[in-house]
Amino acid sequence: MNKHLVSFLVSAAAAGSILTNISPAQALVWNLDNVTYGFGGSASGQFDYDAATDTYSNIAINATVGTFNLSFNSSDIVPGTASSTTLFLEQDTLSPGNNRYQGIRLTFQDPLTDTPGITVNLDTDTGQSVFYTSSGPNNTGTGNRLDAANGSSISSVPFDIPGGATIPTVGSLFALGLMRQMKKKMAARNIASNPIN
Repeated sequence: MNKHLVSFLVSAAAAGSILTNISPAQALVWNLDNVTYGFGGSASGQFDYDAATDTYSNIAINATVGTFNLSFNSSDIVPGTASSTTLFLEQDTLSPGNNRYQGIRLTFQDPLTDTPGITVNLDTDTGQSVFYTSSGPNNTGTGNRLDAANGSSISSVPFDIPGGATIPTVGSLFALGLMRQMKKKMAARNIASNPIN
């Protein structure tokens, strides 16, 4: 087999393997933007949301309100509450009292989708998005709703390919490989038609 053809097929296979890893249904990363609470509190971080399965993963959210400074992850999701319009996280300190459970609830004005590069506002009406402490799980006991979020939103990160390449980059690399193959073929033909004496 022609070595140029072999080289081209290897380049095409490599580009194809990268392209097959691109899935429009993959989970999107969402960033918290300007999530603030009363008493100088705030929340920051990100999470992945997969609209195809309506599931959250890779949650890394830090919330600080008053003397509370909490880091939430995927294991803190309140069972049965996560949906395209709500992310409800809570921790149990195992210590009796009004502050035993600390939680954060993010309620979105529009359902999360698999569309990259969009912003969704948090629902701040009637305390829909709050940071709270409670004596009972899921904010059912006595305690304090420290304050509702205000002026807050989340934004989805555009799709990318693992390793840092973007879809246009992969296309450029593929085109560059084709161009190099053509130049080699033209050079080989030129030498054959004009041999060196």
